[in-house]
Parts: sequence; structure tokens; C-alpha cells
Amino acid sequence: MRKPTIMFNNDGHEGFYFGMYAEPDGIEKSIAIFHGTGVHILEWCVNMGSKVNFLSDHFELFGRGERVDLAAARRGDRIIAETLDTYARKGIDPLGIAVRKARDVGVSLFPSIRMNQDYPSGWMGDWVPNNYNDSLYFDTPHVRIRNRDGSFHYKRSYAYQEYRDRILLLIKELLNYPVDGISLDYVRHSIFVGYDAPLVEAFRQQHGFDPHDVPEDDERWIACKCGVMTSFMRQVRELAGNRPISARVDRRYYRQYGLDIAAWADEGLIDYLIVAEEFEYGGYTFDLAPFVAMTRGKCQLIFGEEAVCSGHDLSADEDKAIASGNKVITARTKMGILDYTGRLEQFLAEGADGVHIFNDPFHFELAYALHRFVQAERS
Repeated sequence: MRKPTIMFNNDGHEGFYFGMYAEPDGIEKSIAIFHGTGVHILEWCVNMGSKVNFLSDHFELFGRGERVDLAAARRGDRIIAETLDTYARKGIDPLGIAVRKARDVGVSLFPSIRMNQDYPSGWMGDWVPNNYNDSLYFDTPHVRIRNRDGSFHYKRSYAYQEYRDRILLLIKELLNYPVDGISLDYVRHSIFVGYDAPLVEAFRQQHGFDPHDVPEDDERWIACKCGVMTSFMRQVRELAGNRPISARVDRRYYRQYGLDIAAWADEGLIDYLIVAEEFEYGGYTFDLAPFVAMTRGKCQLIFGEEAVCSGHDLSADEDKAIASGNKVITARTKMGILDYTGRLEQFLAEGADGVHIFNDPFHFELAYALHRFVQAERS
């Protein structure tokens, strides 16, 4: 029996937000906790919106940019900006620290990219996109996704070569580090293409009529969207070479989003398929059988857990209230160790090759518990 794969995601945000990474040894400690736990892969998220948390030659560091104005932001956002600015002035690269420490503790580190992470002002106000979206976002409105009704979505579209090239540049830069693989997080956040001019024209050329003339779920239109994203994934595979690629996707709407994961598995474009649910609290279940059949003998199938079972992110207004001494209840609860181990037993029995933990990056007791459970299962 093959040892099940255990993967943890570190969002690269929380540790900075709460001041845990004020000094480089904070980053090291957050990775050292996985030593001897049996965790195989630690994902280290590198983007904050479409800005980054490492010393990049091509992408804006969080806290920098023409529109940055943290006066209306949360205290934690200001801490992130101040910490990263200090690191940059001292020439300290957070990703470099993470890579070296992971090697020391014997854990494979995969830089993790949230594949369409621009934010709208409608979530918490204009301060969010002004601080989290890079300057290029505001300079290239023409590459934003076009909705079916002709209006523009706030996210950028992979239908445009210049945007695909931008993401490929980030991937290439990350692969220049001595990392063990790379993680593409398509659950943070959909969507990726829409009724964009290059895609609409390609559909017309192939079929002789406009995609607006057929329903959104017409298989011909879905196949057109999938073609763009599969071509992109082939380029990622070419960059990665033999280094493994993991992809996390929503188990319900992946094809509607243009993610033909069956083709990715067939062509060897991914080594780990993490199947999860977007915009759902933890504790969800679903039938793994279709994904087992899709991936068998081609790549590992990983069940994607979401730790958070209730609650919400702290808003800037709530943060101000707390700073003023008022009590604020975000009602955030997370799954416990018994929840995780019981569910892992079920998923392994159904054909999964392992588990991916999201939104619980510092739960080292969980890492040990999963390891002990796996060892008991094998004995």
C-alpha cells in the first residue's frame, strides 16, 4: 500500500498579517513545525492579490504601487506592508527563506499561485483593490473578462496572450528557485475566461456563428474555453519539466471555468489533482468515483479539505472597532483533528491518494495526527 500524500497550504498572508513573520526566524519556525510529521508537500502561496510577498524582479511587492493607501485598511494589512518593506530594504527574500528551511526539515516546497486573485472594491471597499491589485491591473482594462451581457468582470482573462504571458513569467521566476514543484490554485478564484474578443472570434471561425447564440453550457462553447486553458497548462508543463505540478480545482464547475482536468491528466500536464469546493465551508462531501476514474494511473487524486466551518474574514470596520476596545464576533470555527482523520479514512477508502489541508497552516498537531493515522492504517 502506497503511503498517502499529505499536503498543507500556507497562504503566505496570515503569518505576515499577525506579525508572526516580523523576523525571518518566524518563517523558519512556521516550517520547522512540520519536521518529522510525515507531511510530504508544503505549498507556500506567493501572491497577495496580484502583488507578491517575495523579492521579485517582475512583480510588485505588497505595500508598493501608485495606488497604495493603507489608511483605510486593517492593521494587519499595514503590518504586512511594513514587514515586507523591511525585508526588501535588507535584501531578505521570504521565499528564499522558506525554500531553504523546507529542505532542512525534509519537506517538499511548492510555491503556490492563486490563479486569478484580483479583488473587487465591492468586497470591503476601494482600499482592497488599490492595495492588493498590482498597478498593471489598472493599466490594462482591455484584458478584463467580458461577461455575456457585454459588461466587464473585475478579473483579467486568460483569453488574452499578454495576461497568459504575465502568469507564465511568474511561474518561470518561481521555478528559478530550487523548489520541488509548483502548485496552481484554480479555486482562488474563478473565473478565468469569458466572452472575450479573442475567444469569441476563435469560436466564430470554428463554428460559423457567435457563442452568444447558444446557451452558456453549450459543449462547443465550453470546449472553446477549455482549449485556451489546456494550451496554457501545456506551457506550464514545458516550463516545469520533470518537476511536479499540482492543480486545485472546484469539483462542480471546473469545465464551465475552462478547466479540462481530464485532458490535463491524460496529457500528463499535472501530477496531483486536488479536488475541492469553492465558496463552501469545510465539512463538504462528494462522490470521488468520477475523479478516481479520471486520474487512475495518470496522476494522484487528492481530496481538498477546507478548514473553516463558519465565520468570515475580519473587515476594516470590524478591525477599527476592535482597536477601539469593542468586541467583534467573526464566529470563525475550524474542523478538529477527529474530523480530519475520520474523513481521511473515508476518502482513502473511496480511492483518494491523499489529503490537502487549506486554511490551517499552523496546525502542527494535525500534521502529527494525520501521520499517526496513516501509519496505523498501513500496519
